[in-house]
Amino acid sequence: SGCVKCLYRNDEADSLGNQDISGLMASYSSISDIARHYLDAIKTFQPEGPYYLVGFSIGGLIAMEMLELLAQNNEQVGDIILIDTHVPAFAHQAKWRKVLYHIQQMFMQGIPHIKYLTWKVLMQFQRQNNANEQDAERIRKNTEELRRQARNNASADYQPKPSSHSTILFKATERPRYEIKDRLLGWGNYLSRLEVHDLPGDHNQLLSGKNASKIALTITQHFLTNQKT
Repeated sequence: SGCVKCLYRNDEADSLGNQDISGLMASYSSISDIARHYLDAIKTFQPEGPYYLVGFSIGGLIAMEMLELLAQNNEQVGDIILIDTHVPAFAHQAKWRKVLYHIQQMFMQGIPHIKYLTWKVLMQFQRQNNANEQDAERIRKNTEELRRQARNNASADYQPKPSSHSTILFKATERPRYEIKDRLLGWGNYLSRLEVHDLPGDHNQLLSGKNASKIALTITQHFLTNQKT
């Protein structure tokens, strides 16, 4: 029998609720700090391994860092599951492609895209918003942008270590236009035992509907096969 635990930092939740960029950035100081924080939380529920770690998006980087921390203490870790997690350097390589993409969109869409970019820039300097003065859609967009900025802040300088640990990567087939084409999302230089599964849709559609069921089924079949061998 197994037990699944999902973790979420209280300070992150509080900052998101208050639309507090500075507080959120502080809670996402670095991948290493977040991994240690989560590992301490996991230890309160499960003091000993084996540990099976699953991470979505930046959560995959946190899972990889937790693997390193556990390995340093010779603790047992099962397969790592990455859900549409790319290596930070992979995204940095597409920086100028992204700039070109936005320039093209400004020519194609005009004022609407310029307003969108202006809003994103303003969000970087915003500190507090009064949620009562905003409609629900505006709050949702601000929250998503806050989280994106915080994640970029934490992962900006993160460099994963090469590993021969068995890892599964679930990857969305609909990629940003400016992203460099790489089915391994940059992990080819780091993970020697990587199993990749392509799923339809974009990044935000992987944990819902049929994709969520496919991920659960694939993970279950993978572990059952490994137990037999």
